[in-house]
Amino acid sequence: MKKEGMIKIRFVLSIGAIAAITAGCANNPLGGSITQPAAAREYQELSGTWQLTRGVVNGRPVPASQLRKTILITDGNTFRFPKASGVGTHPAGTFTVNPNVSPKQVDSIGPGGPHAGQVTRGIYEILGANQYRACWSPPGAHCRNCILSPHEYRTLKVRRIRWVVIICAFLLLAYGASPYFSFWRFTVALRSGDTAAISARVDFPAVRESLKKQLIARFSHAGTGHKRWDKLGPTLIDALVDVYATPDGLAMLIANPSALRNLQPPKQPPTVKGLNWSKLRYAFFTSPRTFMVDREGIKLRFHFTGLRWQLNNLDLGLGKPKS
Repeated sequence: MKKEGMIKIRFVLSIGAIAAITAGCANNPLGGSITQPAAAREYQELSGTWQLTRGVVNGRPVPASQLRKTILITDGNTFRFPKASGVGTHPAGTFTVNPNVSPKQVDSIGPGGPHAGQVTRGIYEILGANQYRACWSPPGAHCRNCILSPHEYRTLKVRRIRWVVIICAFLLLAYGASPYFSFWRFTVALRSGDTAAISARVDFPAVRESLKKQLIARFSHAGTGHKRWDKLGPTLIDALVDVYATPDGLAMLIANPSALRNLQPPKQPPTVKGLNWSKLRYAFFTSPRTFMVDREGIKLRFHFTGLRWQLNNLDLGLGKPKS
């Protein structure tokens, strides 16, 4: 960093920023031991001409007009404000840094001004080659009563962790409740006959495939003697499943699964007014992305895909036909 010709380089200043004083703050000028090479590097990085870009004094932001005229010139361990800005620790003086503690500490003292001879204690942080920020307690205060104190750093971290935990808990609760809400919307769509809403909540190709597998497993056993299977075979199953696995046929299938169990086509338009969803036996997760609803032995399995839950398996509880 150059010591001369640094125009409008930024720094941030805060004075008397916090009301609560951290317990156990030291009365000595600087805490910890100061390593001279480390301090020398800090003085070199802090040397130059600095333009105030943001400031807070006693909790109030420094007006923009005052920001523009506040210039700080540092050279080694000396500083001065060439203009009567009214923002700063002293009009001119010296400062001592201790970069070996966290946060880094700084003490300043000036021979003139209303607080002549009083030590002003603070902390600072170098943010880059052209920016730093500092916080100062009132002149003469024994404590580093600053918003960037070690206590406040920990508080900010705790707050961030707390918000992360709250957000994660909220998302987890929302995810846990989402299949119940999605199932309720599914029943509403069935009652209203909203084919678009039903189609959005049902993976019909997957449901169609699950029904076909169940029927084939039921009627393909040798020696069953089921005449319909012997004559029509899988063709009848495909045709019936294609009729039932539609937005219009799904409600009737759930209300009367015995029709498909016996390979009977629907004889009347489906109605869901008499479909009693209060007879549910079970509604819970079977895996992190699978949710099952059991209604009188009929199992509706929903799978979380993309950003929604969809019915992708309809288990009618088909067993082998009676001989």
